[in-house]
Amino acid sequence: MNLQYLPASGYLHRRSPVTASSSPRKLSPPLSSFSPSIINTTPLSVPKISSKPPSLPSLLKTLDSTNLQSIPTETLDSLLSNLTPKEQTVVLKSQRNWRQLLLVFNRFRSQISYNPNPIHYNIALRALGKAKKWDELRIYWVQMEKDGVFPTNNTYGTLIDVFSKGGLVKEALLWLKHMKSRGVFPDEVTMNTVVRVLKDSGKFDVGEKFFKSWCRGKIELDIVDLGSGWEQGFSRENKPRLAATYNTLIDLYGKAGRLQDASDCFKEMLISGVEPDAFTFNTMINICGSCGQLSEAESLLEKMEERRIKPDTKTYNIFMSLYASRGNVDGVLRCYRRIREIGLRHDVVSSRIILQVLCEKKMVHDAENVIADIMAMGGNIDEQCLPVIIKMYIDEGLLSEASIFFEKYCFGREISSKNYAALMDAYAEKGCWKEAEDVFYAEMTRERNKDIIEYNVMLKAYGKAKLYDKALNLFESMRNCGTPPDECTYNTLIQMLCGAELLDRATELLRNMKEAGFRPRCETFSAIISGYCHTGFVSGAVEVYQEMKASGVEPMGKKSLLLQQYLWLRLIIFM
Repeated sequence: MNLQYLPASGYLHRRSPVTASSSPRKLSPPLSSFSPSIINTTPLSVPKISSKPPSLPSLLKTLDSTNLQSIPTETLDSLLSNLTPKEQTVVLKSQRNWRQLLLVFNRFRSQISYNPNPIHYNIALRALGKAKKWDELRIYWVQMEKDGVFPTNNTYGTLIDVFSKGGLVKEALLWLKHMKSRGVFPDEVTMNTVVRVLKDSGKFDVGEKFFKSWCRGKIELDIVDLGSGWEQGFSRENKPRLAATYNTLIDLYGKAGRLQDASDCFKEMLISGVEPDAFTFNTMINICGSCGQLSEAESLLEKMEERRIKPDTKTYNIFMSLYASRGNVDGVLRCYRRIREIGLRHDVVSSRIILQVLCEKKMVHDAENVIADIMAMGGNIDEQCLPVIIKMYIDEGLLSEASIFFEKYCFGREISSKNYAALMDAYAEKGCWKEAEDVFYAEMTRERNKDIIEYNVMLKAYGKAKLYDKALNLFESMRNCGTPPDECTYNTLIQMLCGAELLDRATELLRNMKEAGFRPRCETFSAIISGYCHTGFVSGAVEVYQEMKASGVEPMGKKSLLLQQYLWLRLIIFM
């Protein structure tokens, strides 16, 4: 997004006319043509309006249950009249999508008695930013100036937040430059937002420098490549007073692997009289545990309870993850039970960790109890757990149970190609090609093309079962099904055929692979060379080896060196 600053007002503008788009690189329409383009005129039932103004709860219920875009303007104006600014704020915040929010906001703005204020604009800007409606956001940013509403720290913090979460980190940081042009020094919330953006971008040192410069009362914009900085209008240092600020800094140090700095920041927080919250302790527990300081993490849980800060589900999820990484099944089970004992609910992460541990340990009965518990609570098994559970059954030789589980929890469900392929691979690894095939074709009813990874796993299953004709037939059908083979497909099939000494077909596929623009790996060439050597056709092996060199694929490692020596030895013998 190319942004330019107006010297007089400091508001952003672009040089050419604009048209509406969700892309930040496209331009937006004039304000007069904006509303019709986002209003659906499909007629629906219109709520009856009594002469008595509705109470705020009643109004919110009516607005939530009605398609506002179908209501005549007069009716909507009647609903929204006689509200205080605070009530208007509540109404705006309650809107479930950006279109309805703008519709309500525009009706407020059309009222003669309406006084524009930054809070309402901030709500609109946040909703548009979350929806990535950058051009509509620009329209209301410009309109904000026309209404005589000056941006506040909250406005800039909102813009920095939504731009960064929308993937526009550079544009998010540019708002700092605009703040300087307006003479608005970041408050603690805005500063914390900037540090969080830099942390999430992996710029840990820059985030720390920005925080320290804010504490000194002079922000150095050159830290984030935005030019010279600016100072506050008074000479005193800033001290963070919010738990959120310390939480961001502690997390920054943790992600940077700086355990001591995170610990020092936590101590400084306590010394400064800023009360830590559950997020603070969760972050510290995770940092300590990830750095191998499990006993320190456990002592933090005790301190947390001593300060009467209730652990949440995430607290125990962290400990479950830490115990699982150390193979401590009892610790994982203890934390899982503790969540329910103190009146909390297991979430997706809790279930994923416990099932992963139980399935890896082949604790079938316990895993089934957890599954039953999840379903009894009205939940659903996380799709990442499905391949893990299937693998547990297969490894234990319980193929019938695996089939029943698939029918009950997998069949007909929307599952990502990655996890669906993992389901097939669990069978393929054990040579259960027919079961893998059943899973593969069970998905054919879904209205989408199979992903290449699913085909590659099925080819692998056929290869392990030495069903080469089935593998070749599947390969030939891929293009007709709208999924062309990739590099992995060719490599898998060529190495499979070489193992079956079908060298002519493997060599043909090697040519097809190169014609398709793929570069065979050293292992693929080596498989064909080894196949020729095994059948005594050394001259063919030498020919393929020279082709490998001509393709720019160099032999790799000691194994390749031994292969070269073996080729020349066999060549001498046959000469």
